[in-house]
Amino acid sequence: MIDLLGSEIEIMGYPDASLVGRKGKVVLETKKTLIIQTNTGRKVMVMKANLVLKHKDKVIYGGSLLGDLAYRIKKGW
Repeated sequence: MIDLLGSEIEIMGYPDASLVGRKGKVVLETKKTLIIQTNTGRKVMVMKANLVLKHKDKVIYGGSLLGDLAYRIKKGW
């Protein structure tokens, strides 16, 4: 189970190339999106399905994060 809320992450891959390499803290998670507050204070919404991120030296594919945290706990993800 992965709980990203409050975690520092880095965007490794995303269709909008201007977001790749950005680092920040996850401030909100919905079923399909993450809202990340970057180090400059800007909040960015990204779709989980299109996202590749780095969290604690692990690469995580956004498709594995689909659904909210309670759903992933229930399913044992």
